[in-house]
Amino acid sequence: MSFNVKLFPDTYSNNQTESFSCLSYVLSRTIETSIRFEHSQIDVEVNLGSESSPNKLPGKTQLCITKFPSVLHVHLKRFDGQNRKLCSSCSFGDILDLNGVLVCDSFDPPQYLLHSVLVHTGSQSSGHYYVFIRPDITKNDWFRFDDSKVTRASQKQAIDANFGSDRDGPTAYMLIYVKNSSQVLSQVQSLQLPYDEKEELVKEAVVIMTIISALNKNFLGRERETGEGCS
Repeated sequence: MSFNVKLFPDTYSNNQTESFSCLSYVLSRTIETSIRFEHSQIDVEVNLGSESSPNKLPGKTQLCITKFPSVLHVHLKRFDGQNRKLCSSCSFGDILDLNGVLVCDSFDPPQYLLHSVLVHTGSQSSGHYYVFIRPDITKNDWFRFDDSKVTRASQKQAIDANFGSDRDGPTAYMLIYVKNSSQVLSQVQSLQLPYDEKEELVKEAVVIMTIISALNKNFLGRERETGEGCS
């Protein structure tokens, strides 16, 4: 995964490419408007001279994605630099179509389908994390993983209820999308096993999700303390 930072005076161009693990966006009315704002052109002043003898020219800079991953991690900036939780509403859907949201030079941005919604509830000093997961992104079968509890959930519970608005209420913190044309997810097959073996598999799955949840809490807790987002 990479992105380019471009400067556009008529006589100067500086392209830089860096890798990223996820994309962080400030809160806006919708996730699409947040992405569009972050990747829009910005007017800048470029100094082609030195500090003692400046030669400043007007230009533009833009953050461009040059390679789209199969799995896209979108981080919503729910905590500010003073470690205060931001509960503003930012809506998102089960489909993220970047065509028309992002402008790319050589290809059309892909369409993504929502796979997971990581949720934070509570305040910045006393909160709780849980996640909604859709194992098959072609269906609307959602599950809520909350510590050791795994329950079925509706699409409204997984998506609509986590836009944000109420103080200290549930707010989406990270969204995981899978490219519509990607084959990274294997189809979930029904297990033809006796009940006791199924029960043991469920217990093992709960243990694994508990470990993952603890690791996420540890990572996100450190991030909240420092006030930094993903990079």
